[in-house]
Order: sequence, then C-alpha cells, then structure tokens
Amino acid sequence: MQQLIRKSIQTKPSIVRRRPSAARSGMTLLEILLAGAILAIAIAALEQQTYVGVQASLRSQMQSEAATRARSVMHQLQAGILPMESSPFIPLDDQRWLCSVTVDRHPQLGLKRLVVRVRRATSPDGDFELTRLVSPHDSDQTTGGHGPSQSHSRFRSTGRGGFQGPLR
Repeated sequence: MQQLIRKSIQTKPSIVRRRPSAARSGMTLLEILLAGAILAIAIAALEQQTYVGVQASLRSQMQSEAATRARSVMHQLQAGILPMESSPFIPLDDQRWLCSVTVDRHPQLGLKRLVVRVRRATSPDGDFELTRLVSPHDSDQTTGGHGPSQSHSRFRSTGRGGFQGPLR
C-alpha cells in the first residue's frame, strides 16, 4: 500500500506541470488591449494633424483669392474703370465676394489714400485690405491713373485662429 501511495504522489506533479513553450505561445488579452489603445491614440493624433493641414490650406486659398480680387479692384480704380469714390461693401461679379472702397487724403503727405477691402460673402471670418497712396493728379479719372504709387496690403482675420500679418 505504501508503494501505491508513493506512486500516486509521484504521478500527480507530472500532470500539473506545463511545458514552458506551451505557456507563452500567444498574446494575452492585456497586451492586445494595450496595443489597440496605442494604435487608437496614434490614429487620433494623425487625424488631428490632417484636419489642421486642410484648414490651413483652405485659409491660404481664401487669402490668395481675396488678394487677387483686391488687386483687380485697385487696378480698375486706378485705370478709371471704376469711379474713385468711397463705397460700402457691395457684391463683386460672382456674388461670392464683397468689396468696399475708401478714398480719402493722407493728412501728412497730401496724397490720396485708396483702401480696398475684400471679404467672402458667406463667411466673414476675415477680410483682405489693400492700401495704396497715389498723387491726386495721377489718380485723375481722365488720365487713367497710371502714375507712381505706394502699396500696402494685409489680411486681417476677424475669426479665431486666422492669419494675421502682411500678405504680399
């Protein structure tokens, strides 16, 4: 009988033992969850950067188009195609952009100051302003106004997170 008890004691530990290679053959649930969380954080960061890039691209495109339209109106003013007088915001050709013109005298220099402001009609989150100083005889409507002038332009944002500073 003692032999039988010894034999059963010796065989039980061999049943409980595991092979070392079988214990580490796969990943645990904790490791899978941790890898998924890291992947989700990385994807969220990339998505945010993509969104910021697209917004910057759209803002840049809007600034470029506004600058082109302001220069066009300024050239029309100097060429005499448009009357050189102040006007409130009025729609431009395609009704998507609004334009205002301010004409006054520069106090120290005695020159005419032309200020053209252009903004998007559907989203007034920023406007482009182009300012030129022209001598009064160069801006005469009959001569076409092709004389020397000084120019300054800027994009002014009235929304949040917009570009502020000179745009050339």
